[in-house]
Amino acid sequence: MLNLADKLEFEAKEKNTQPSLLRSQVELYYGGINRHYDLTTSRQDLNFKPKLGEVALEEYFKRFFASLRKKSL
Repeated sequence: MLNLADKLEFEAKEKNTQPSLLRSQVELYYGGINRHYDLTTSRQDLNFKPKLGEVALEEYFKRFFASLRKKSL
């Protein structure tokens, strides 16, 4: 993941655009930061139904790679 973020940051710098994924984002997610939040109020008041992390990541990367393919066309 860090290699992909490095590549995207480099390409964005060359093209003077914003990278799709930052190294700092990868480090934040995989850096071992243990954050637990109480979602009770969100579930009750907003009908929030969080997805499992694995499912959320799969959906994100599907959208992410689809956007990369669109940019390369």
